[in-house]
Amino acid sequence: MSLSGATRHLSRSWGMSTRTIRRWIVLSSVLVAAIFLVVGGMILLRLAQGVALPVALLPLAPVVLLLGVGSYSARFLRWHLLVSRITSPLSWLASARIYTVGFALGFTPGRIGELVKFTLLREQTGKSEVETVAVFPIERLTEAAAFLGLALAGAWAAHSSVARLSLEAKLALVALPALALLPMAFAVMGRRHHPRARSSLDVVVRGALRITGIRAITGALACAFLARAFDLMLF
Repeated sequence: MSLSGATRHLSRSWGMSTRTIRRWIVLSSVLVAAIFLVVGGMILLRLAQGVALPVALLPLAPVVLLLGVGSYSARFLRWHLLVSRITSPLSWLASARIYTVGFALGFTPGRIGELVKFTLLREQTGKSEVETVAVFPIERLTEAAAFLGLALAGAWAAHSSVARLSLEAKLALVALPALALLPMAFAVMGRRHHPRARSSLDVVVRGALRITGIRAITGALACAFLARAFDLMLF
């Protein structure tokens, strides 16, 4: 059942409007997040007792904040550039709201909660989840490629070697060039137009063709490396 379907079911069962149900869901989520924030802050304060913070680091707090904002802004830009190729026009505000919800659910096992973004995207633009879900693996693969790039740069700077690569990094090395050349491959095979939506697989392929290609993958990779560059300067 989709998120909107579940909300309508609760609305019929509890005798409340859909807007009221959603408002309570949002308020409950904010309350839970606030509780975790307070508990986490108390634990950090307890752990920090007896640890002297150099006074010279305090003026760097605004710089640390700006670098953190820059990192997550670059990730949002990657999301917006990818989904805009399918759902254009999509306002920056609506895109940011949807991305924020997905980011908040990123702590779920396997980050599976982020898939809620595509249900919200359907409610906003009318594009089905199966047509936009290809954005998710591209985000993950570009993240892996950015991590791999930093690892290789660090190994080179330290005159060391990368002994082993993770499975996700190996997939990124193979999949990203393939995705960049995917529209070209369809053109070579004589399928110059997007496949008609005869099945869910056709819809997935049609959405994937819109967010792949050299320009799209290069832009997503640039955003991923920019985010990791902010992280590098932060640490």
